[in-house]
Amino acid sequence: MSGAGTIQVIVVTGANPVAPVVVDVTAPTPTTPVMVDATSPGPQGPPGLDGAAASVDVGATTTELPGRPARVTNVGDTVNAVFDFAVPEGLQGVSGLQGPSGPVGPVGPVGPPSTVPGPPGTAGPPGPVGPPGTASVVSDASLSGDGSVTTPLTVSVVTGGTF
Repeated sequence: MSGAGTIQVIVVTGANPVAPVVVDVTAPTPTTPVMVDATSPGPQGPPGLDGAAASVDVGATTTELPGRPARVTNVGDTVNAVFDFAVPEGLQGVSGLQGPSGPVGPVGPVGPPSTVPGPPGTAGPPGPVGPPGTASVVSDASLSGDGSVTTPLTVSVVTGGTF
């Protein structure tokens, strides 16, 4: 092996080479490019130091107009996160089934009298027969042979009366 020098390293990730990097190394020929396959993982490194404890809180929640995207914004910092949520309003859903009827409410107060007469009612049943009347005296009356009474006046004859 020869002494220290520089070589050009081309890192390949998948099929795409990344810009060349010049590294100080000891190499058999300092001008020979070395291909490094970055798609194969190397050995696991040592564990890192413990990080700072973090907290997460929920901030404000707002309703956005329908059709807008939902958003979550950290209004805190990387150690003490406070997330504000913006959620779009949903579209109007379909109407549900009709529910059962409610109980009958109390009777309301009597309203003012009507100023418009209603239709005439139906005729009632005939009343009872009244008591017999008293006989009338008819003057200037004459009795004909068939039993009819002739008078210059109009006379009502009550059955059972006396002349």
